[in-house]
Amino acid sequence: MTDDFPKFQNQLHEGGHEEHEEHGEHDEHGEHKEQALDHNNFESWWAKVTNKQFTHFEENFNSMTVLCYTIKAQKDFVIGPETQSHNLFNCLMIFAVQLTMLTCMLYSLVFNQDGDSSLHFAKDFSVLLVKLPCAIALHLCLYPEVMEGMVIMKYANNQPCAFVKAGSEISFMIGLLQFLIACYCEGINVYMLSNQHSVEHCIIHFVALEVIMELPKMYFEALSDNYLRKVCHIHARNKWKCADLKFTQRTIFHKIARVLYKLLRGIYVSVIFYFIPFVVLFLNFVWA
Repeated sequence: MTDDFPKFQNQLHEGGHEEHEEHGEHDEHGEHKEQALDHNNFESWWAKVTNKQFTHFEENFNSMTVLCYTIKAQKDFVIGPETQSHNLFNCLMIFAVQLTMLTCMLYSLVFNQDGDSSLHFAKDFSVLLVKLPCAIALHLCLYPEVMEGMVIMKYANNQPCAFVKAGSEISFMIGLLQFLIACYCEGINVYMLSNQHSVEHCIIHFVALEVIMELPKMYFEALSDNYLRKVCHIHARNKWKCADLKFTQRTIFHKIARVLYKLLRGIYVSVIFYFIPFVVLFLNFVWA
């Protein structure tokens, strides 16, 4: 019996090693499987992003309002003029609330109602150190809003036949308002940060501006039971390229819209995107 016990013990160790190796093989196989799935998901996502046959919209109320004016959404979701006008009214009300809140903030800053802002150089280095990250952070937060506005304007201008009657004109104006409000918010942020003299006020006003710009997404998320939320999952096909549409073939509205879109995009891409965050430091030294 004593001679057989070491053999039995060795067999147990060998069996344990075999089970451990099998588990190791399963773990390695599972890791490879997960990596393959992640790679496939990334490839599918990258194919959607780089695919120029479709235009992808963000999930917010402005995009939902625009897509409700497309012929495809009208057929798939049985959207009538009453629903379209109701969404347009709510969209304009959100724009009005955003503009009112931003204008009130600008008014309080210009007339120094709180007594905390003045056109003087910040005495504390910590305040100056916080201003630039706040300007860059809000700039990066507003970039998707600006880009979504330009995507809406471009799609409405290049694909007018994909919309119902007067739908492309309304959609272009929605994208234009979204673009202008985002730029307006960024200008207020630059002016506000240039006048602040405490770290707390810099961060508080930065968060307040970000919340104001998130109103369309908040309203969209509040529509949890509304079937129109699925409209944002529509793949908006680009049937025509810009090169295929001659300028003379466009309507008068879309001729003006094309020039305006190119002008605004050129200004934003060449000037605003790269230099606006650093204007905060420039104004501080100028006003010093």
